[in-house]
Amino acid sequence: MSQNTKKYFLRNKETAKVVCWSISEILEEVNRDRSDTWSDYNEADWKDGLTNWTEYEIVDKCPKCNSNQFGFHKIKRGDPTLTDDTFELWICRNCNYQSFSNISGLV
Repeated sequence: MSQNTKKYFLRNKETAKVVCWSISEILEEVNRDRSDTWSDYNEADWKDGLTNWTEYEIVDKCPKCNSNQFGFHKIKRGDPTLTDDTFELWICRNCNYQSFSNISGLV
């Protein structure tokens, strides 16, 4: 998955709402409503912009076991008759924890 198509789960520190955004969506949020003299953040420094200018934080560790194996993982389906025999799931590979069920921007 390329940097441009990779999705990140972000938690709003004020509301606890979780969203799933691409880099371009994150940059849109970081750089929105800024003055004409604002220097936009880009693909190289977006994490700094996210930390310094938004209320979001990256969700990158499993809240149950604190493993860094928490994220999108490709899962192989058991049914050989399916056209696509894999799907992606947000899961912890260490403890199989699945915390998100209704997330904006997941599709």
